[in-house]
Amino acid sequence: MATTVAPPEHLTILDPSTGEEVGTIPTGNEATVDAAVQAARAAAPAWAATPAGDRAAALKRIAAAVRADAERLAALNAQESGKLVGDARGGVEAGAGAIEQYAELGPLHRGRTLQGDWLAHDAMRFAPRGVAAVIVPWNDPVAIAAQGLAAALVTGNAVVFKPSERAPFCCGPVRALRGRAPGGRRDARPGRRARRPAARRPSRGGRRADDGLDRRRPRHRPGLRRAGR
Repeated sequence: MATTVAPPEHLTILDPSTGEEVGTIPTGNEATVDAAVQAARAAAPAWAATPAGDRAAALKRIAAAVRADAERLAALNAQESGKLVGDARGGVEAGAGAIEQYAELGPLHRGRTLQGDWLAHDAMRFAPRGVAAVIVPWNDPVAIAAQGLAAALVTGNAVVFKPSERAPFCCGPVRALRGRAPGGRRDARPGRRARRPAARRPSRGGRRADDGLDRRRPRHRPGLRRAGR
């Protein structure tokens, strides 16, 4: 006989090295995830239309906010995960560095042209995929969150972010996004049962980061024949 138990409304986070309570967080469910995805979908067109340079500038402001808050974020990470503070600080610094790196690389993405007949012009452009889901593990939450969020946002995607339920408080890149990236990010509460495959591009910690871009088919100018025809 199978029994289904509803998840608790809140999770209590304990310091694994002392057993002391770090804090409590609300859990998520299908309804909260659906709401986050729908909000991200609504925000996606405006964020995709934001010039690449402006998106990069927003990420640079986020990186500066993460660096300014590095000591507090490292202390929170140490409390949540049991890491040494120095190791946790390294993860925060790596996260800020990743955001800065993507801010520099994002505006460099460009389309491609194909050499064909002299009277034809074939072109390929990159476009955002839409909504990305960034799911972060507990072992290096700041650095991995920063990588996934920055890669998706700088290329014009909206993001639904799900931090680890074991280390939700130290995800500084998400808190830094508030008020700095206009409409590009929505939160999903950390709930282990909140599973909805609604986003087009999931990104999970520990896997190779996707560049967040959609390769569209080559197009040619109206009135000109395609090369080779």
